Amino acid sequence: MTSCLFGVGCLALLGCVVGVPEPAQAACRVERRAEVPIHFAAHRALVDVAVDGHTATFLLDTGADRTVFSAAAVRDMGLSRDPWVSTSIRGVGGVTERTANVMLQSFTQGGVALRRRSVAPTLSFAVARLDLGQPGGAPVAGLLGADYLSVFDLDLDLPAGKLILDSTDGCAGAPIPWNVAVPLGRPTPTALLAPVRTGGSTLQAQLDTGASLSLIGIKGAARLGITPDLLARDAPGSARGIGRLTLALRNHIVPSLRLGSVEFRDVPLAFRTPAGGLPFDMLLGADLLGQQRVFISYATDRLLIAVPP
Repeated sequence: MTSCLFGVGCLALLGCVVGVPEPAQAACRVERRAEVPIHFAAHRALVDVAVDGHTATFLLDTGADRTVFSAAAVRDMGLSRDPWVSTSIRGVGGVTERTANVMLQSFTQGGVALRRRSVAPTLSFAVARLDLGQPGGAPVAGLLGADYLSVFDLDLDLPAGKLILDSTDGCAGAPIPWNVAVPLGRPTPTALLAPVRTGGSTLQAQLDTGASLSLIGIKGAARLGITPDLLARDAPGSARGIGRLTLALRNHIVPSLRLGSVEFRDVPLAFRTPAGGLPFDMLLGADLLGQQRVFISYATDRLLIAVPP
């Protein structure tokens, strides 16, 4: 099995649909900014973005620090390169060559202008070789990363095929009425870490919708007492991402995994550290996040999960 693994700082559940989060108190406001459809297949969440008058398909990637365009998409859409700025990017496949950025005039989703939190609002994006083919569909133009997504809170309902971009204000200390709330750590402005309990240990897992499989690195495996000899008995796999290399994996089933008060049984996980290392114990990918509706709140550093009563 070959999977896609892109966002590297960069569960198996039935979900139920609940109402859009409403203000829990007068000072707490959750305002819907846009609702857009998601095509979710092979554990990849794809959304359309308007790019200088073109409609382009992007991988929704909360694990990517920055938004990245594929070199092929820049060429096919006839986009202009930035004469002053170039970027090198590290991904699971190693370091890519340094290339000139792409410059845009407009970048919108669902009619909402996408802007990152920066003193320089210029729409200049990194460009890399990305293996983002979509057999039978439109080519994938790039990764829509956390530099632009973290401006919003994400009501992500992959089973229903929709993404809602919310603005949340005054809710940091207020309850938001969802079934399960998990406090998140934020070691960097764009990375969100969830405490995941498995094998008697707590792992720090980055929320990574761009990874089509959930992955545990060397540090996480050591915490769980899972040795290379033990993994050698498991089925092999592979993953592709930014860079030229294919990452060899071992697929191992853990009997129990807890996220907040929710427990998941017999969860298949991939084990291996990507090129350049994994900054956290684990990536919590779209294979698990995509099986229920979740609310990823950058404004309150919480993950909210809709589960059956």
